[in-house]
Amino acid sequence: MKVTITHLKAPWPEGAKVGDVVSIGDAIPGWALGKCVPAPEDAKPTAGDHKPAKAEKPAKAEKDAAK
Repeated sequence: MKVTITHLKAPWPEGAKVGDVVSIGDAIPGWALGKCVPAPEDAKPTAGDHKPAKAEKPAKAEKDAAK
């Protein structure tokens, strides 16, 4: 299934922007509901296959404070 991104507040592939087409799998996952619309079947992905953005690692000061 391919979708067109309408909102960026989701873990879209790195560098994706509103209007990009993303191949997302067989169904729209819960986190993407309301943030995309189905794309036409013949649309070509413009942001690559979906791979959630990597979470940033906490800064060293935050790690030390957690101890």
